[in-house]
Parts: sequence; C-alpha cells; structure tokens
Amino acid sequence: ALNFVMVFSPGMIEHAPQTHIATVYADLSAENAVEKAVTDRYPNVTAIRVREVLNDLGGLMERIAGLGRLVAVDDQWGLAKKLPSSTARAAAALAEAERLPFAPGSFDVVIGNLVLGDAVDDAPRLQEMRRVLRTGGWLLQTTLLRGSFDALLDVLTESCEAEGLHKSGLALLESRRAMPDDASLATALKDVDVDVVHVGIEERALFFKDGVTCMRDPLVKDVLVPGWLGDAPSITEGALAAAARAVDAYFTGTAGRFALRLRTAIVTGRAVSPK
Repeated sequence: ALNFVMVFSPGMIEHAPQTHIATVYADLSAENAVEKAVTDRYPNVTAIRVREVLNDLGGLMERIAGLGRLVAVDDQWGLAKKLPSSTARAAAALAEAERLPFAPGSFDVVIGNLVLGDAVDDAPRLQEMRRVLRTGGWLLQTTLLRGSFDALLDVLTESCEAEGLHKSGLALLESRRAMPDDASLATALKDVDVDVVHVGIEERALFFKDGVTCMRDPLVKDVLVPGWLGDAPSITEGALAAAARAVDAYFTGTAGRFALRLRTAIVTGRAVSPK
C-alpha cells in the first residue's frame, strides 16, 4: 500500500468539487488553436473533443458486445436513435421501458441512461432491466440525483403558481421529489437483486448568460421541462418569461451568468440470484 498526503494553499478546496463544463463549437481547422488557448490560460482545465469521443463510442460498443449480449435503455428515443451502431448485429427497438421485448436473461450487460427519476415508474423499470439481465450480468445505470436543477425547478414552479398553472406546478414538485439520492438508489437496486459494486457521483454545471437563454435552450425546453411535466399542461409563454425574469433577479447576480447545477450517479451493479 502507498500512503501519501497532499498540501494545498489556503482556500484551494473550500468550494470543491469545482467541476464545470463549457462547450465550444469550432471548425476542425480551429480546434488546435482553441484547445491551446484555453489550456494555456487555465492549466487545470481538461479539453475533450466530443467528435473524437463519438468516433470512439462505436469501438467501445464493439468491445463490450464482444463480451456478450448488450442492451442499452434510454428514456429519450430521439437521443437513442443517434447512438452509433457497432456491427450488423446491433439494432434499435422502440418499446416502453417497463415492457422490454426480450426474453428473461437475454443479456450480459444492461445500460440504463437516465431512465430513473419517477416515483411510479422507477420500480417496474428496474425490475424489467433485471428481468432481461442474466444472473451474474452487469447493470450500468446513469441517474440524475436529488438536488439537480433545483434553481430552475424553483423559478418554474413559482411561475406556474403565479400563472394559475397548478397542475403543472404540482408535476414539477413531484419530479423533484422523485429524484433519488445515492442511498435510495442503492436500495432500489438491491430490491431487484442487483448488488451495487460501485457508485460514482459527478457534479456539473451548465452556464447560461441569462434567463431567456436558459429557457430557450433545447435541453431545457425540449427535454427537461416536457419530461418533468409528463401529462400535465404545458407551461405557457407567459410563465416561461416570468421564470426567465426570476432567473435574472435571483441567480444571475454580479457574475453575469446562470449556473444550472446537476448531480449524476454512475452506478455499476451485478445481478445476483433472488434471495
């Protein structure tokens, strides 16, 4: 074993973890210059080229698939369709996560991408993923944890109540309560006969220059908000405008930007025989 100690200057880790992500869109010819400018100015920043990650993803899927049969479950069909195919053996199936069209024990690996976070649907979804996973197989689950998007949910809920959209406001509150914490997530996996091997917690922030930019962002308006509302009425333009003003008033502050914070759990578990 190796014992060691690290000494930091005062204040260095007071606000840790300090993990943030920024995205730059650039032509291929400009990538090297952009990367050098950022890393020269901020030595502790790691630059990742998304294009290279996507190019490598197909190879990663190929290597995993070589170990056995793999199924990936994603709650957003539009996103799932964009996953690269590894070989002719790979195919996409449109189905409800609670009723996967596969026989019991069909797969060696099941990957669930952000399919949890619903008080009603989480248990049957986990049961279904475990059903198609053979005993001894691996479950890889990525889940948003409680505390994610709190500021955004605050201003949207407040705006819905002010506009008389009570059902929409209630749906937002329920969505917040339904997000698991790491302890309840581990318990839920144990309940479906999956032993948790590892839990990693990632904390990130998405930055917007103001409330309007946030409310118009495709992630917010096309993915997050519709997912939180479910069957509840859509949020009106008036309520969204009020939420944008609230972001500017409460959160933008002197920094001149709005940080949308999220916590993600990456869980690895192994299927065991029912007790």
